[in-house]
Amino acid sequence: MFTFARRELLGALFLAGLLVAGLLLRFVLLPDKEQEVVLVQPTEEQAAEEEKMIVVHVSGYVKNPGVYTLPDGSRVFEVIASAGGALP
Repeated sequence: MFTFARRELLGALFLAGLLVAGLLLRFVLLPDKEQEVVLVQPTEEQAAEEEKMIVVHVSGYVKNPGVYTLPDGSRVFEVIASAGGALP
């Protein structure tokens, strides 16, 4: 069986006391503060203003290759037209 010297026993009791004091301080004396959560819903005007956009990189046989931003749901021919049209 293990035997502890008086100094080791006092050290272990001191550390246990610090642990108990820390837990007491954390959970009893300083409880969590409840935070109010506020959800902000967009108004109808904001929803109408925020139109979804897509970003398309156009390269190859077009007059002006590059990156174009178009409304969501745009078709390929619209992207090509935005790039100045196809080259022959």
